[in-house]
Amino acid sequence: MRDTERLYAEFRQKAEAVSAQVYRAGTGDEAGILVGNLLAGLGSKKIVISHAGISRQAKLEQVLTDMGLEVHSAKLRLQAPLADAGISQVEMAVAETGSLIGDASNVEDRLVSTLPLVHIALVSTGGLKATLAEALVALREGGVPGQINFITGPSRTSDIERVLTIGVHGPEKLIIVFVDQEGQGNG
Repeated sequence: MRDTERLYAEFRQKAEAVSAQVYRAGTGDEAGILVGNLLAGLGSKKIVISHAGISRQAKLEQVLTDMGLEVHSAKLRLQAPLADAGISQVEMAVAETGSLIGDASNVEDRLVSTLPLVHIALVSTGGLKATLAEALVALREGGVPGQINFITGPSRTSDIERVLTIGVHGPEKLIIVFVDQEGQGNG
């Protein structure tokens, strides 16, 4: 099994163990259709999107709008609290923990990933790292952002009467979509 396939399988196992949903698309075009279908299946109507490489190259906002969804990519401070789902891109995925690592320097990007009940995280399959140590080395080499998000599964807490509660401090559903090739497909 190729290293990428092994890392993806390990990541998926770890992420699903903490209630995340993990999908994989070959191209940005395929990811756009997949995300649209997932949102439709959830009954989501209002979507906020933080434009980064994958979503921009895949023209995700247009794909979702064409599917009849209300999509906002501006004034996210106003729109994110009212949205059913938020879509953002993260830089890396850590196989050993099933965690995502993203640049959280932009407050609007953080709002998209924390305020809606559903967070869809897009990540390039090339961003898969075997261990947290490997991911931290890659972060250091690429220039450490001013703020970093580590995301492992949907929001959960046991603060209240020691009873596990999902979605109190953030999204109650985390959907992760790996994209093998960013940008447009061949057809």
